[in-house]
Amino acid sequence: MLVGISEETTCWVSSEYFRPNGRFEDFVVHEAAHVFHNCKRRTAGPPETRRREWFLDIAFGKRETFAYACEAYARIVELGVTSAARLALVEELAAGWRPPD
Repeated sequence: MLVGISEETTCWVSSEYFRPNGRFEDFVVHEAAHVFHNCKRRTAGPPETRRREWFLDIAFGKRETFAYACEAYARIVELGVTSAARLALVEELAAGWRPPD
Protein backbone atom coordinates (compact mmCIF):
# COMPACT_ATOMS: atom_id res chain seq x y z
CA MET A 1 0.00 0.00 0.00
CA LEU A 2 1.34 3.42 -0.96
CA VAL A 3 1.42 5.66 2.09
CA GLY A 4 3.69 8.46 0.90
CA ILE A 5 5.15 10.07 -2.15
CA SER A 6 7.33 13.04 -2.93
CA GLU A 7 7.57 15.14 -6.07
CA GLU A 8 10.11 17.90 -6.41
CA THR A 9 9.95 19.79 -3.09
CA THR A 10 6.53 18.55 -1.95
CA CYS A 11 5.75 15.42 0.09
CA TRP A 12 2.41 13.79 0.71
CA VAL A 13 1.90 11.28 3.47
CA SER A 14 -1.19 9.39 4.54
CA SER A 15 -2.35 9.06 8.13
CA GLU A 16 -0.76 5.59 8.08
CA TYR A 17 2.59 7.34 8.49
CA PHE A 18 1.63 8.47 11.97
CA ARG A 19 0.77 5.03 13.33
CA PRO A 20 3.34 3.10 15.35
CA ASN A 21 5.76 1.33 13.07
CA GLY A 22 9.10 -0.38 13.41
CA ARG A 23 11.63 0.84 15.94
CA PHE A 24 13.81 2.53 13.29
CA GLU A 25 11.04 3.74 10.99
CA ASP A 26 10.01 7.37 10.57
CA PHE A 27 8.17 7.70 7.31
CA VAL A 28 7.83 11.47 7.51
CA VAL A 29 11.63 11.82 7.76
CA HIS A 30 11.96 9.31 4.91
CA GLU A 31 9.78 11.34 2.55
CA ALA A 32 11.31 14.64 3.65
CA ALA A 33 14.77 13.23 2.87
CA HIS A 34 13.72 12.84 -0.76
CA VAL A 35 13.28 16.63 -0.98
CA PHE A 36 17.07 17.03 -0.63
CA HIS A 37 17.74 15.33 -3.96
CA ASN A 38 14.63 16.74 -5.65
CA CYS A 39 15.44 20.34 -4.77
CA LYS A 40 17.73 22.66 -6.70
CA ARG A 41 20.25 24.72 -4.77
CA ARG A 42 18.66 28.04 -5.73
CA THR A 43 15.36 26.87 -4.22
CA ALA A 44 16.99 25.96 -0.89
CA GLY A 45 19.19 29.06 -0.65
CA PRO A 46 22.79 28.14 -1.58
CA PRO A 47 24.05 29.57 -4.86
CA GLU A 48 23.86 27.43 -7.97
CA THR A 49 26.98 26.97 -10.07
CA ARG A 50 27.64 25.28 -13.39
CA ARG A 51 28.70 22.11 -11.59
CA ARG A 52 26.34 22.27 -8.62
CA GLU A 53 22.69 22.61 -9.64
CA TRP A 54 21.07 20.23 -7.11
CA PHE A 55 21.07 20.65 -3.33
CA LEU A 56 22.29 17.04 -2.97
CA ASP A 57 23.37 15.24 -6.11
CA ILE A 58 22.50 11.66 -5.16
CA ALA A 59 22.60 8.92 -7.78
CA PHE A 60 19.11 7.76 -8.68
CA GLY A 61 19.78 4.21 -7.48
CA LYS A 62 20.93 5.44 -4.07
CA ARG A 63 18.05 7.78 -3.27
CA GLU A 64 16.05 5.21 -1.31
CA THR A 65 19.17 4.20 0.60
CA PHE A 66 19.72 7.85 1.52
CA ALA A 67 16.10 8.19 2.71
CA TYR A 68 16.36 5.00 4.79
CA ALA A 69 19.64 6.25 6.29
CA CYS A 70 18.05 9.59 7.26
CA GLU A 71 15.12 7.74 8.77
CA ALA A 72 17.37 5.44 10.84
CA TYR A 73 19.62 8.31 11.93
CA ALA A 74 16.64 10.35 13.13
CA ARG A 75 15.34 7.43 15.20
CA ILE A 76 18.77 6.65 16.66
CA VAL A 77 19.22 10.26 17.75
CA GLU A 78 15.69 10.34 19.18
CA LEU A 79 15.93 7.03 21.07
CA GLY A 80 19.57 7.13 22.19
CA VAL A 81 20.06 9.52 25.08
CA THR A 82 23.79 8.78 25.49
CA SER A 83 26.50 7.94 22.97
CA ALA A 84 26.61 4.38 24.38
CA ALA A 85 22.85 4.05 23.85
CA ARG A 86 23.16 5.36 20.29
CA LEU A 87 25.97 2.89 19.55
CA ALA A 88 23.81 0.04 20.88
CA LEU A 89 20.99 1.17 18.59
CA VAL A 90 23.35 1.24 15.59
CA GLU A 91 24.41 -2.32 16.41
CA GLU A 92 20.78 -3.39 16.78
CA LEU A 93 19.93 -1.83 13.44
CA ALA A 94 22.95 -3.44 11.72
CA ALA A 95 21.92 -6.88 13.00
CA GLY A 96 18.37 -6.52 11.69
CA TRP A 97 16.55 -5.51 8.54
CA ARG A 98 18.31 -3.51 5.84
CA PRO A 99 16.89 -1.72 2.81
CA PRO A 100 16.81 -3.74 -0.41
CA ASP A 101 19.10 -1.36 -2.30
